[in-house]
Amino acid sequence: MKKSAQEFEISKREESTVIKIPATISETQKTLLVSWVLAWTFCGIFMLYSLFGEYSKEMKLMMMVYMVFWAYYEFKVLKTLFWRLWGVEFIRINNEGVDYKRDIRGYGKNIKIFKENLRKIEMLKIENSPFLQSYFNSFWIFPPEKIAIYHLNKHQGIGLGINEDNAKQLISILVGEIKHSAGPPTFREL
Repeated sequence: MKKSAQEFEISKREESTVIKIPATISETQKTLLVSWVLAWTFCGIFMLYSLFGEYSKEMKLMMMVYMVFWAYYEFKVLKTLFWRLWGVEFIRINNEGVDYKRDIRGYGKNIKIFKENLRKIEMLKIENSPFLQSYFNSFWIFPPEKIAIYHLNKHQGIGLGINEDNAKQLISILVGEIKHSAGPPTFREL
């Protein structure tokens, strides 16, 4: 098993290659994220409790609008927290094609991309604005996809939150493994 700059692990087996990309942040960042989620959850519970108080219709309407906003961001924040704490991407390459799964504690959807449907693999571009670069590299948001695997008339984004150097390395590993996996058909347009 090879490890690449703490970003991903590669395991070669007889008939397949498995790449594991864990969602990694520092312990300090985990603590800050958990604290922020707890504070956000507490605010929502307090507002929910306040809805049952003696307030005017306008005030209750404002609280209800806030609760819709709060519930949406509670979902987004919990998704990010669970991903940052327990998230792992699995990519398996075999003679049939590529299997991809975003796994959070054993839960996640497996996506099968057949070899004959693969078109190309490339790095996704993020605008060079310093603000956007800083935003997309922050630990409190769900990390953006860095690589796109194009198949049929759609694409699958992979490499959540990895840096540019590791994204390039991962692309070359993917292309090499797909080209060298046993059996027809061959990988197109690369």
